Amino acid sequence: MKILVIQQKMIGDVLTSSILFEAIRKVHPDAELHYLIKPHTFAVVQNNPNIDQIIFDQTDANGDSISFLKFATRIRNENYDWMLDVYSKLGSALLSLLSGAPRRVGLKKSYTKIAYNCLIKPSSTNSHSIPMAYYNRLEFLEPMGINPDFSLKPKIYLSPQEKTIIQSQLLKEGIDLSQGRYIMVNCLGSGPAKTYPLSYMASLLDKIVSENANLKLFLNYIPSQEEEVKTLKSYCRPETLEQVMDFYAKDLRSFITLTSFCEAVMGNEGGAINIGKALNLKTYAIFSPSIKTSSWAHQSSKRDGYTHLSRYAPELFEGKKTKEIKENIRTLYLEFKPELFEDELLQFLN
Repeated sequence: MKILVIQQKMIGDVLTSSILFEAIRKVHPDAELHYLIKPHTFAVVQNNPNIDQIIFDQTDANGDSISFLKFATRIRNENYDWMLDVYSKLGSALLSLLSGAPRRVGLKKSYTKIAYNCLIKPSSTNSHSIPMAYYNRLEFLEPMGINPDFSLKPKIYLSPQEKTIIQSQLLKEGIDLSQGRYIMVNCLGSGPAKTYPLSYMASLLDKIVSENANLKLFLNYIPSQEEEVKTLKSYCRPETLEQVMDFYAKDLRSFITLTSFCEAVMGNEGGAINIGKALNLKTYAIFSPSIKTSSWAHQSSKRDGYTHLSRYAPELFEGKKTKEIKENIRTLYLEFKPELFEDELLQFLN
């Protein structure tokens, strides 16, 4: 049996959909399993023992860019038995249709009836107390007759060599990971609508450091966000800045390896939080008011804490549609003051 899973989206989505491979492998240990993703997300599935081959979108066997039609021919020549298109957008739906695979699974949408012969309508609730993002992925296995293990969660696989390399790099910068306690702070979201106000984040970091004198902080951000990080630091107390480690991981895989040495990841909900979970670290996510916690929050996990403005001011969300919430995101964020949950966060970290 040969199966292709398609997930052409962001890091967190690619990592989450990787649970399908472990679920399939448990039932079909000899199946050949391929994963179609974007190159920038490769780091979260690198070395995954349940994935036999990674295929980068619109590339040939050498990794060179090719046209969509040539790429569709490449996929067709693989002779897949099953296509699981978790992404289910127009481009991937067309790719599935052209693949020639006899069994094609995708999300039920107005334009997907021709592309797939097994349509999935995602559930809105589940009785397993797991994030809906996990549950909805595992629903793709129903047409295959697989009753999955709902306790599965994404995992990241690091080699001892990778850990040794990052330790050596840090020692050169005067940072000894064997000394003290470290947490990774996802200080910025993927955009303004998913970023907790910088002055509020600074207040949280001040509080954390004041209550934990030996706790040291790594800040997660990308180069284009450097000015925002400078602004964040300008709001922090000098005592807090003394505990911020001045080290930047050069790529996503290095960041993942660095994070593996931390005892927790906290901050804006997003890729870094999902990476922390996959590394089996404690995580505390600050959800944007526009995001539903049911999709990504683990309702029963003691290792994965989270907060959302609706806990403290439910009246701000009553009768409001997602579009209306997004239009008022700045005002809602201002209502999401640190003192609402800082004690809970401190208790969680301790």
